[in-house]
Amino acid sequence: MLDVLADEALKALQMATEETTKLVVPAAVGAAFAGATSLRQLMFRRITTLPRDPVARTAKIVKLLESDPEFRAELFAAVAEMRSTGTDLVAPPGPEGFRDRVAVLARLGEPGTRVVVGRSGWGKTYVVQQVRHLRAEEYADGNAVVDCAQFRTGGALRYTEVFDSVLRQVGLSMDETSDAAVFARYERALLHGRFLLVFDNVESAAEARVLARNWPLSLVLLTVRELTDDLDVWCPTPPVMLGGLDGTAARELLEQQATSEILDAEPDATGQLLELCDDIPDFLRRAGATLRLRRADVRPVARLVAELRAGHDPRGFDGVLTSLGLSSLPEAVVTDLALLAGHPGGSFTRDSADSLLAHPAGTTIDTLLGAGLAVDGANGQIRLLRLVRQRAVPSPEDLDLALRRLLADVTRCAMAADQVLEGDRLRPAELTGDLGWRLTHLSPIEYLDMHAILIVDLVQFAHHSGLHDQAIRLCGALEIVLTYRGRHHLIATGIGWGIKSAQALGDDLACARLHSTRGRIETALAEFGRAETSLQIAGEHAARVCYPRLDSSLLEFRSRLARERVRHDIDLGGEETKDSFRQAADLVRQALEIDRAHGLGRARGIHARELANLEVRAGRPDRAMALLDEAAEFTDPTRPRNVSRNHLVRARVHDLLGEWAQTDAEIARVRELAGTSGATTYDLEIDDLAAESAWRRGDVEAARRGWDRLAETCYALAHPRYDRYKSRLNALPREPR
Repeated sequence: MLDVLADEALKALQMATEETTKLVVPAAVGAAFAGATSLRQLMFRRITTLPRDPVARTAKIVKLLESDPEFRAELFAAVAEMRSTGTDLVAPPGPEGFRDRVAVLARLGEPGTRVVVGRSGWGKTYVVQQVRHLRAEEYADGNAVVDCAQFRTGGALRYTEVFDSVLRQVGLSMDETSDAAVFARYERALLHGRFLLVFDNVESAAEARVLARNWPLSLVLLTVRELTDDLDVWCPTPPVMLGGLDGTAARELLEQQATSEILDAEPDATGQLLELCDDIPDFLRRAGATLRLRRADVRPVARLVAELRAGHDPRGFDGVLTSLGLSSLPEAVVTDLALLAGHPGGSFTRDSADSLLAHPAGTTIDTLLGAGLAVDGANGQIRLLRLVRQRAVPSPEDLDLALRRLLADVTRCAMAADQVLEGDRLRPAELTGDLGWRLTHLSPIEYLDMHAILIVDLVQFAHHSGLHDQAIRLCGALEIVLTYRGRHHLIATGIGWGIKSAQALGDDLACARLHSTRGRIETALAEFGRAETSLQIAGEHAARVCYPRLDSSLLEFRSRLARERVRHDIDLGGEETKDSFRQAADLVRQALEIDRAHGLGRARGIHARELANLEVRAGRPDRAMALLDEAAEFTDPTRPRNVSRNHLVRARVHDLLGEWAQTDAEIARVRELAGTSGATTYDLEIDDLAAESAWRRGDVEAARRGWDRLAETCYALAHPRYDRYKSRLNALPREPR
């Protein structure tokens, strides 16, 4: 449990200086893993007496941390053990066909930051994937992998999205917040645990400094193509320079691609090819794949060796081999490749490739992967080698036509997903065309989440192409991603381009809706001043439309802003009273009156539920229950997300009335429905209610477990609600021994 002593230890570790963090060497950390497993035993073994004053107590621990690196290492390890959830991690799979690198792998497993250096194709990604596969269980708090190439715009890394991706992968994502707070949360969230993090395709020391912090119990792996002077100076440990494979492994890798029959038939030429490839993994894969494509030739190995020796290219052997690989591809694959090289974002999925090419892309993709000209990435993303993208250049006319096909098909899929998930709702533009869901391998929310970055890129493309209607419709789908998965910072970028398109069309309804959505995002990020401005602009546009459904929605967003301002103040220590949420309740009550007057069924269900929730906060369960009955009447039972929200408020009512069996049943139903819908944005709210309810019914240990988990999450993410959970924990009677 995060009791007073643990809290002092955490604060002391946080206060200790940057320089002392560098003193925690992997050897000391490793010794700590096998030694002091009890934080209490460790503290009292090293500190005879602790002052009663909390400030003096923390200061004494900090002083010892500064002077005794061994104690600091042990304390980090003990806190990590205290935090450990004990969940069995599933080790990620290793890369197919991995060979050799025994000495390199031995250098990359201990805690610390490691930089792996090698030119494109030398196997950096394969190496770090293998380390992640072999070592994941040693870093029990979670592991994450980020391909930085997928998070760049104009050469600039989108750090906020990278941090969000890491935190989501290790299970530490929660309420959205401002950019500055995200930076702080990212460092703090990983400070006291054992994590394995991989950042592939880092381009500079500036990026490395931001991505890799002083996390003494974690392993952070970064891959770079070139060891620049500033990177060399920054590296906290000696960089790992990749060379070639050993001779046996090199032959095995070439054979895996080209088959033993081809190589055994030409032993001398095979030896020369191995020498030319210099035992570099990617060269061997691509040479072998080229041989496989030419297997019907007479003496294909000797011919390839001759062509490689005769070739001239500004990029040297890599360029020659790339050109030969491209020239060996079937004509249809070459045609497809040119268009795939122009796919937005530098990577594509099989679904988006189908859309871009206007025919099934499976054969082309499999050929490119088999030829070593493309690589599989995380989350279904496929990336062409950089040199391939540079050389496979489509005509501007063909690329524009393909991008318009991609835009049209993604827009259709996005609208269909929107319709399936949320049905009749207020959108910035009406849905049109065939709205049937055609994909059988992905659910609608999986499709939207997997393609969220692409959708944002396509909103921008549509705006610049003058296809403003499609830009606005795509923004409607981004609202769904926002509701189900968060990703506020990414969605805000797309909404910004959508606003520009709405302004270009002079579409007041779209402007009002998108400014409202921007205000909703800013509210979630606790940027309340900006949110107020966005909602004011939305109101100005709405006044020119005279559309009751829009007026009702805008009142809902204004109510949410009022509510979140109060909640934020409470999180920072403010007092909650029965009248705290009066302004929010008045606004949503006005929205509900519009819904009733104009027969707006879906909105009526949502706003009746929201008002019921605020009535619970005001201590009026009878009013809340009547409103929930109204909400249920106007909520589509086939929409599990909205139904789950009704059950959550109903659970609050039963809890307020002391009806524990009904409370537990409703919470179980909420979890079931939320899981069915695919929404992950309400987990914290559900856990909070379960812990509070346990306390009210006298189940101290269940409350302790719930608040403990919430306190750890909030502490890790520097959330202001941490102090509230800590106070609740410290007020509980001591845990039974």
